[in-house]
Amino acid sequence: MDDAPEEPPAATAVEPRGGLIVDLADELRWTFTSRKGWLIGIGFNLVVAAVYVGYTHYNPHDRDDIKVAGIATAVAAWVLADVVNTNQLGSDAERVRHSVAGHDRIARILALKSLALAVLLLPLTVAISVGVRLAIDRWRSIPHAVMLDIWVVFVWLGIGGLLSVLLPYDPLPLRERWRRRRTWLRWAVCLAVPYALLVVVRYLAWPADRIARHVVGRPEHHLLGYAFVYMCWGVVVWLLSLGLAELYVGAFRTRFEEDLRKHR
Repeated sequence: MDDAPEEPPAATAVEPRGGLIVDLADELRWTFTSRKGWLIGIGFNLVVAAVYVGYTHYNPHDRDDIKVAGIATAVAAWVLADVVNTNQLGSDAERVRHSVAGHDRIARILALKSLALAVLLLPLTVAISVGVRLAIDRWRSIPHAVMLDIWVVFVWLGIGGLLSVLLPYDPLPLRERWRRRRTWLRWAVCLAVPYALLVVVRYLAWPADRIARHVVGRPEHHLLGYAFVYMCWGVVVWLLSLGLAELYVGAFRTRFEEDLRKHR
């Protein structure tokens, strides 16, 4: 059973509980002071994604709003299909473990980390959307673009939260990783799974597409309503993922805590 007594967590080693705004501010402060490598990873992925997606997608003569909408969302998906999103707990394992031992809810912890990531990434994604539309003189479609950006960001935050619970690992420096050869297989799986999901994540859009087409009609004629349905569905997927993460940790708490303890 998972009811064995735990050592009381240190006050400085747990997630704060001062309300949403205070806790989110603390998470951002913690990120900028103690997770610089994580931030560098976001920046690197963002640059690579912007160059690749811009080269493969951007066409100044293309006036198709749906195709144009895919530029910023593809950038966001590229960045979030990475361990910066799918290993949200690994680089913060001790604090998370002590918080869970102190009866904090994993859904709350993941929500704070996801929202902090959204605060960092969404403005950049929106800026790309706005820039592309201004460049091709399609400024009227900016509201559609912003809602589709929110959709893809929150869907991937949901996926990332679940994988963070299922496959947490210690992001060791490469020299240390080289010495720990027995960890290579699991490490490779943790790195590969998010990119493999890029192939299947499109199916998460199916319910939103069906609802949107039934309620508002074809996207070519009702793109604003279509994008709004997608945005709402993205938030729903994120909330459902938090709930599934909570159920998993409740059912397999010992295994989850062992995964956080181990230097994988």
